[in-house]
Amino acid sequence: MCNLVNRPPSLALNEKTPHKVWTSKKPYLKHLMIFGYDVYVHITKENRNKMDKKAQKWIFIRYLHGLKGYKL
Repeated sequence: MCNLVNRPPSLALNEKTPHKVWTSKKPYLKHLMIFGYDVYVHITKENRNKMDKKAQKWIFIRYLHGLKGYKL
């Protein structure tokens, strides 16, 4: 949760993000996703047959606490 709180700009910091003020770098935001969006999960070769689909459609629910992962 703290990860999301420190990413948006703040008026108290002259429209800079707390992350940028602390580290002097722009925050990386490409891993963030919108709750309830459809996501596609890759199925490895070991878990599928030749004619099976390579991905399954899931719904993004939440971020995992303390890990780089998602709950689908």
